[in-house]
Amino acid sequence: VHFNAEVLRRELNARAGSLLKFVSDIISAGIREGELSREIDTDTAAALYLGLIQTQLLLWSMKGKEGRLTTGAEDLWVIYARGLV
Repeated sequence: VHFNAEVLRRELNARAGSLLKFVSDIISAGIREGELSREIDTDTAAALYLGLIQTQLLLWSMKGKEGRLTTGAEDLWVIYARGLV
């Protein structure tokens, strides 16, 4: 959708950047508190988190928006969270 829309692309980039920083900051706080591994690259972990959300949305939309958007999200979260500790 955004490939040929410069204004939309800039807006999406700004919003995604804000979300990525927010998530990265949360992960950084978890590292400082000793709750998460110090080996984590916070920017990569934040991007992966965003990818979880996008994957859920993509799979749900390809199924014609049938069922719940959150179906399978808990299983994805468990795997993601294991990678952070």
